[in-house]
Amino acid sequence: MDLEHRLKTHFNLKDIRVIPDADPMGTDINHRVSVGAASMVVSHVGPEDLLAIGFGETIMATLKNLGSFIQTKQVPVVSLAGGVGTYMKGISHLDASCDVNLVPAPLRVSSKAVADVLYKEDSVSDVLMASSSADIAVISIGSVAQVEKATMHQTGYISLGEQKVLQRKGAQGDILGYFFDEQGNVLEDIKLHEELISIRPEKLRDIPMVIGVAGGTVKAEAILAALKGQYINALVTNEATATKILELIPN
Repeated sequence: MDLEHRLKTHFNLKDIRVIPDADPMGTDINHRVSVGAASMVVSHVGPEDLLAIGFGETIMATLKNLGSFIQTKQVPVVSLAGGVGTYMKGISHLDASCDVNLVPAPLRVSSKAVADVLYKEDSVSDVLMASSSADIAVISIGSVAQVEKATMHQTGYISLGEQKVLQRKGAQGDILGYFFDEQGNVLEDIKLHEELISIRPEKLRDIPMVIGVAGGTVKAEAILAALKGQYINALVTNEATATKILELIPN
């Protein structure tokens, strides 16, 4: 509770959950923070609210934990980025009555020209427009320090070589495929960014509540940068990571 209070006060967060590291069941961090994230969503989603979702293993686990809630309350869900295949793990258990709209495109395409064409397609632009006007969003935060374990690499969207180049350019982490520096500024002149089918992190600031879900001390620097960039205004993380984030803040 002390960690929650200090982080919430320092970053003026709307809500925070710090998951204790002591776990007699031995479940992994991603599972535990996804349970906390689902609980936070349930406590904030109101009638007729639109829920926007990012991608990644933790977010898909959060969606699974929200399955019965989404079905019972008929919460409309929309994706913040392309990559239909990556979303199927999270929505495959939902029945046909659920209102789920995914961006009908990959997260990354072969060139800027292809991305420009897709952005002009109504089926793509309509979903992205809806997601950027959502009432609440849940996103993960990637870290370049994860190296081969990073979601963007594991899903095949960037190579280790590209990741190293981004690191040399000052990348600390990524949100929805966009990489940002330690101050939370999205890196400029990055070829990858021109090939993404995703809303830019800056547009997240227009969503009333954006929950960042990320656990593991390897992500501490990236989470801190995302908080500095004001891309998230709520946080779910674990105890050791929360402690490290506070240690990184200058006195």
